[in-house]
Amino acid sequence: MQLHIINRVRNKIRNNQKVVNNAFFLSLIQIVNYLLPLITIPYIVRVMGTEKFGFVAFAWSLMAYFQIVIDYGFNLSATREVSLHKQDTFWLSKQFFSILLIKGVLCLFCLIILGTIILTIPRFYDESLFYLVTFGGVAGTILFPVWFFQGMEEMGYITIFNLISKTIITVFYFILIKGPADYLWFAWLGVIASWSTGIVSFYIVIKRYNIHLTIPNIAYLKSCMSEGFQIFITQVSVSLFTNSNTFVLGLFTNNTIVGQYAIAEKIVRAVVFLSAPIGTAIFPHVSTLFAESKKRALEFLKKILIAGSSIFTLMSILLFIGADTLVWIVSGHKSGEISLLIKIMSILPLSVFVDNIFGTQILLNINLKNVFMWIIVVGGIFSLGLQILLVPIIKATGTATAFVVSELLMMFFMVIFVRKEGIRLLTGEKTYI
Repeated sequence: MQLHIINRVRNKIRNNQKVVNNAFFLSLIQIVNYLLPLITIPYIVRVMGTEKFGFVAFAWSLMAYFQIVIDYGFNLSATREVSLHKQDTFWLSKQFFSILLIKGVLCLFCLIILGTIILTIPRFYDESLFYLVTFGGVAGTILFPVWFFQGMEEMGYITIFNLISKTIITVFYFILIKGPADYLWFAWLGVIASWSTGIVSFYIVIKRYNIHLTIPNIAYLKSCMSEGFQIFITQVSVSLFTNSNTFVLGLFTNNTIVGQYAIAEKIVRAVVFLSAPIGTAIFPHVSTLFAESKKRALEFLKKILIAGSSIFTLMSILLFIGADTLVWIVSGHKSGEISLLIKIMSILPLSVFVDNIFGTQILLNINLKNVFMWIIVVGGIFSLGLQILLVPIIKATGTATAFVVSELLMMFFMVIFVRKEGIRLLTGEKTYI
């Protein structure tokens, strides 16, 4: 009996240590994601100008749609499945090559769509080389199985690959980009980093985890597609109030205004993304806890919510107060327009963290995927409609306003639906089914 208790305590300590380690690795990525833009953006904006920087941001916003299609929600759906089948080498092999095949087909579909856009719309045809090369970087992500490493709770690999590739790219930004005419290097550096990282990580997965070639049948491929569909729709909807901001703004205005908004959004997102390591690191662990005991899972999430909310409330306040200073640090000059955009979006670090806890961590793990999906879909449609309404009138301010209002609306409904399930995360009044 005592031996059983000792083993249980050891396993709990080991699991908690793994969560802490994963959170550390992913936090390191986010710190780098925060610091590197502060180094590169001032230089890039100065040598390229706000207008060309705005064009690059607009092109990236288009590529983000293709990235969502290729990912197809697997970074959540496949992560959860891998976390539940870690010891089954045959299953992992089948899952790995199934998702690789699906992503390859989706990538080909996206390439056809991009080709059609380039051939039929003059503004895209004029910059066709940049779009095609940039898409090459997106295609390279197929070989980088983030979902697999996350499911195996081996975030160290993701951290190492990201640190190396981002650091190298940053160095070459300063070496290769000397003026507006050098903007194509943004695309080529993305391709080099994406494919080199993908090839190395692919090799590690095959060797370390003994993954062998497995040809999946059609039924299993359909099963994988079905499993990821709801999350895919959710991520498409999320893009309506994140990625669509830049894209819609670019359709209605010009590259200079897009550049101003892109600078403000990058500053805000650098802070928002600091919450990503927490959500990503705990998701496999929370999924396992829910499978074992809903009570333990919710008690764990309560601690995370209390600690995280305190931290991100402070971050939101500092972001609002320090907007002018941050603009000067990043862009090298004062800009009332950019500062205003930052202040409007300063609530996002807190709200994004809260909706991750109630949405991704709880709703997905208590089998309310449909609810989660529809909250995001409604929020995304609402955001897109609000952007179309506001952007022609108040331009970038309308984009930032639509972003914030939609995010808060989504957070509100996630909390409401969790409470409808009898879960009172903070008060302790819970119903465990």
